[in-house]
Amino acid sequence: MKRLIKINKHYLTIFWIVFIAVIDVITRHNAQLYFDPDKTFWVIKGVLGLTYRINYGGLLGLGSNWSYFNLSSIFISVFILVISFVYYSKLHQYLTLSLRFFFILLTASLLGNLPDHIFLGYARDWIVWFGPGVANIADYCTFASFFLLFIGLLLHPEVTWKRFREYNSSSLKKQLGLPYMQSSRNIKQDKNL
Repeated sequence: MKRLIKINKHYLTIFWIVFIAVIDVITRHNAQLYFDPDKTFWVIKGVLGLTYRINYGGLLGLGSNWSYFNLSSIFISVFILVISFVYYSKLHQYLTLSLRFFFILLTASLLGNLPDHIFLGYARDWIVWFGPGVANIADYCTFASFFLLFIGLLLHPEVTWKRFREYNSSSLKKQLGLPYMQSSRNIKQDKNL
């Protein structure tokens, strides 16, 4: 008789986050070592190419003229990561598959960008595409994560809002330290008791 191996979905989620972030960091490092910044190797002419660029800004070079962008992006990324893991640990049972992949891709993109911004002061980009700017894997993960968020909310609005209403009316808010999100009617009812 065969025993089925039960895989914990939390470990699987953390595995995919770390795997994608590590692949992103490795590909950035290899792009810096092996690609010439002055030349582009076209995989598909005019559509997809490989090169190496330094990006002092954010996603696709946005904010590169702001002198404190690097420091603020580090603080914002760490803040979003902490908030994401706190909420994921409390609300993971409410996530649909697309929202779980949204969490995985967004977290992996933030973790992939952090080493560059902390240790180098810039991001290393290496994928040339037909759109604006030069990107890396973290940029594509960010785009894909927001697309999955949109799809998840569009395809499963009843699940998402039903779960949100359950969360809003449960003691889970107190576990998260959010008792002040109660409506004024609930506060009046609590005072009358």
